[in-house]
Amino acid sequence: MVQIVDRIPDTIRVAFEKTGDLQYISHLDLVRTMNKILVRAGVPLKYSEGFNPKPKMVFASPLSIGVESICELMDVKIAGEVDLQKIKASLERNVSDGMKINDVYIPSSKFSDIKYMSYLIELTTHDPDRSAKQISELFSRPSVEVIKRTKNGDAPYNVKNSLYKYTVSVENGVIKIEMMLFSDTSSFLNPEYIIKAIRENTDALSPDSPLTEYYSIMRTGMYRSDLTVFR
Repeated sequence: MVQIVDRIPDTIRVAFEKTGDLQYISHLDLVRTMNKILVRAGVPLKYSEGFNPKPKMVFASPLSIGVESICELMDVKIAGEVDLQKIKASLERNVSDGMKINDVYIPSSKFSDIKYMSYLIELTTHDPDRSAKQISELFSRPSVEVIKRTKNGDAPYNVKNSLYKYTVSVENGVIKIEMMLFSDTSSFLNPEYIIKAIRENTDALSPDSPLTEYYSIMRTGMYRSDLTVFR
């Protein structure tokens, strides 16, 4: 879709996917990677001042290592006029394997407007039907506590405080958990804590079966408070 611009923007938003082996790079590595990609793509970047100038770029809710995503967003400060379609095409030519550029546009909203994020967790277990039932029963409880690491140290935390809604199903022998988590600072939860709760309260993902029982996590969407898709 072509975006009509009636002013010279100072920020562009890049929507991209990060899947496959790229799930195992840190956020710092992702910043460095996107820096190189933007430079090679010829994007007129605006840099910070000082002895070590860096491109002015910010990401929406950086991912933890081991989580894939099909809905990543990055805002980039630019210097001068740009052709959004040409930038998108140039970025597509320069991305690495596991990365896909979905869109480049001028943002009309702030990342602080993101209120929910959705995830898909897929689990392979010995007995998917039994495990799926246990997981459904687990998250139907009023409280599901795990020990959560915070700035003030480890403390018990009820993951239900961060869980807006969820569904559990079994498809082709794989358990699929589709969930929506709150994204505000007070309720933000790394989805790995959902896995931790499952490990500690069900028969799934036994530490004795790491080669035959495993899981994946993918972020699938970001939403506003009215549950419309955030752009």
